[in-house]
Amino acid sequence: MIAVTKVEVADLYDQVTSSTGVPQIAGTAKSDPGRAERIILANSAKENSMMINAPLGEDMWKSMNVRIIGNETTGNARMVNFPTTIENAEKLFADQAKSSADQRAARVTELEFEERKQVREFEEAKNIREFEKWKASRANQ
Repeated sequence: MIAVTKVEVADLYDQVTSSTGVPQIAGTAKSDPGRAERIILANSAKENSMMINAPLGEDMWKSMNVRIIGNETTGNARMVNFPTTIENAEKLFADQAKSSADQRAARVTELEFEERKQVREFEEAKNIREFEKWKASRANQ
């Protein structure tokens, strides 16, 4: 854990707000100066990734102020920024695995279709060449 001052926290907040144009904050509405603070800042999960930025099982953050700033996901990614149960995490992993497998299957199907199309085009071109040869031989007779 890295300790940061309130000034550094404010600076981080300003940096994320200015880079995104919109502050993206979740967590406690009021910051209690007497409590430890957990900041989850500017993480990015992409494609089929799973990112967990929080405790699983026991909520070890219940006595902390939590701020989540500027995190984003793209594609089929998932991100967990608040404490959750191990059971919920297992469900997310299972869903992620199924979704990834479905995407791979769809891609294989797409590649198989493309391969069949290329074979058909090759056969068609071969037939056209054979026909042209036959036609030329008939013309020479």
